[in-house]
Amino acid sequence: ITWRDLVQGAIEWFGGRASLNDIYSIIEDSVKARNNKHWREKVRQTLQLHNNFKRIERGVWALAY
Repeated sequence: ITWRDLVQGAIEWFGGRASLNDIYSIIEDSVKARNNKHWREKVRQTLQLHNNFKRIERGVWALAY
């Protein structure tokens, strides 16, 4: 699974819109997070790099349908 897929799945879990803390709560127990001590930074990077995510407000992201 890619970071993009993991982040997208977390946002989908919350109905297409989620705060960073919500996203973190889903991803923190994943194998990818356990294998990367900077996983929170990776989540933020993934949100900023991929155009299928859009920032709604500070700390809140949504899927860009």
